[in-house]
Amino acid sequence: MIKIDVFTNVITATIASAVATYIAIFIFQSSWWFLHPSEPANFKALTLISILFSFSSSLVLIIWGIPTHFLLTYLEKNSIIWYLCSSLIASCFISYLITHNKNISDQIHGYVLCCSLGFISSSVFWYVAVHKK
Repeated sequence: MIKIDVFTNVITATIASAVATYIAIFIFQSSWWFLHPSEPANFKALTLISILFSFSSSLVLIIWGIPTHFLLTYLEKNSIIWYLCSSLIASCFISYLITHNKNISDQIHGYVLCCSLGFISSSVFWYVAVHKK
């Protein structure tokens, strides 16, 4: 039987990962607007984009990350490398679903964005759920 502490750690890690994704997207978008001063910065759009990305990241974490976390816990694989590899698989799959019929530069941009957000999210999840035990 799984203890309540395990679920509390997983829920806390999921929330922390969503917040980290929100902050990362906020910073990525803010820096893009800083580098392109001709585009007007829209704070509402920035907030909406950040919320949508953190929601989708949380959804992927619930569908893919939590079952993988329980599998890695069962197999006693507690290294961050296992969590980063798991996020790389999920990030590449999601990026392929989103950009498979786009041109190559959009595909590369999608892979870089999804993989970097996956690495950030899985690192925060690993730190809260595994490392701080």
